[in-house]
Amino acid sequence: MDTLNKVAFLKQNKKMYYAIAWWIIVFIIIFVIFGPYFTIKNVNILKKDNLTNINIAYKAIDSIRWRSIFSVKEKDIYDKLKIYQHNIKDIDINTTLPNNLKITIESYKWLFNTVVNNKTYTITENGTLVPNKPEEWYKNLKVINNTPDEINKFLDYKDVFDEKYINDIFTLVNKIEENIIDIKVQDITYYIIEREVHIKTTNNLLLFSLDEDIIEQIEKTVVFHKQYHSLEKYGIYYSDFRIPNKVFYCPIEEEFRCIQNIKRIYNKK
Repeated sequence: MDTLNKVAFLKQNKKMYYAIAWWIIVFIIIFVIFGPYFTIKNVNILKKDNLTNINIAYKAIDSIRWRSIFSVKEKDIYDKLKIYQHNIKDIDINTTLPNNLKITIESYKWLFNTVVNNKTYTITENGTLVPNKPEEWYKNLKVINNTPDEINKFLDYKDVFDEKYINDIFTLVNKIEENIIDIKVQDITYYIIEREVHIKTTNNLLLFSLDEDIIEQIEKTVVFHKQYHSLEKYGIYYSDFRIPNKVFYCPIEEEFRCIQNIKRIYNKK
């Protein structure tokens, strides 16, 4: 076959060659994506804090093993991890071909220590309860919940508390300590149903409402402390900052009445 005939033959059959080349390319792509060489075999999970449970994290994503490394989506992995540990905030995924996956997990920040059902927990900034030992750097938050149906629920790694209220409590305590240098916070109690916070200091009990403007209540507290009565001086049993633009207080001379008021309002025994 001379050169001209070869060229003519190629022109007549170029569609066939294109089709063959196309199918070869498709086969290579399928092999790369779904073939055994690029399936996930090694998964390494790291955490940026001591709140995430690594064992639970590995179990949560166990189903991604032996899948194509190219088919892994960060959102899918995040969703799988988040189902079991609500404290997880962000993840970062790095792939190393052909089959290695590294996942770095970051939790929401630790805000408080607490005890629920005689078990110690960390409360994170999104309201999740993480089983943990108390850490002295974080304040203890006593939670009062008058709904007995919650008692028997499984609470580990669940976002139990409203994120807004938990962060408002944290802001409240921090701002008061920042603006009243000599104040000594001894106890913090969160009443879930009433949506209130009681802060016990050395010589006072401070009452705040989470339904009202937190910043306005902080400002009232600071002004009352500086201009009317030091919150660390003996003389007042409790100071009530819950009502907008007003401050009520019960003097220590009427301690019995003050105590009865608190018991009546919050069913304390």
